[in-house]
Amino acid sequence: MIKSRLHLLASLAGASALVLLSGTAIAGEIQVRMDQVRVVTFKMAFKAVSVGNPLIADATVIDENHVFVVGKEFGTTNLVAVDDEGNQVAEEMITVTTQQGKMVTLQRGPNWSTLTCNAQRCDVRPTPGDDYTRYQNESQEIAQREALSTTAASVPAPNPQ
Repeated sequence: MIKSRLHLLASLAGASALVLLSGTAIAGEIQVRMDQVRVVTFKMAFKAVSVGNPLIADATVIDENHVFVVGKEFGTTNLVAVDDEGNQVAEEMITVTTQQGKMVTLQRGPNWSTLTCNAQRCDVRPTPGDDYTRYQNESQEIAQREALSTTAASVPAPNPQ
C-alpha cells in the first residue's frame, strides 16, 4: 500500500514537472522573451483575442482555450479575449523581456546599436534607445521581410496534375 502510494506520488511529480517544462502558461501575467513564443491556456473558452500593442506582442489562436503569444519588442501590453456573444472572458498583461546574455550593444561615439547573438553570428536587433536612423532603417527592413514572408505564406501552393 505504501509502495503504491509512493509510486503514485512519484508519477504525479513527474507529470507536474513535464507540464512546468513544456513552456505552457496559464493565463495570468504572461511573460515572454523577445523573438520567443509560448502557449497560453485560458480557463474559459473564447471566440477572439486582441493584443493592445501588436508591436510589443502578437497572439495567434490555436483553439478556443489556447493561443500562441509571440514577444516582438521589449515592453508591456495587454491581451483581451471575448466569447461568442462579445463578453470579455479574460484580460491579461503581457510583459516582453529581452534575451539577457544574448544581446550585444555596439557603441560608436554617442550612438549605439543592439545586436542579438548566438554561437555562430550576431544579427541586428532594433531596440528603443538605439541610434534613431539605424533603428528606423532596421525596423523597416524587418517589417518588409515579415510582409514578404506573410505574403508568401498566403499564396496557395500550385496544384500538381
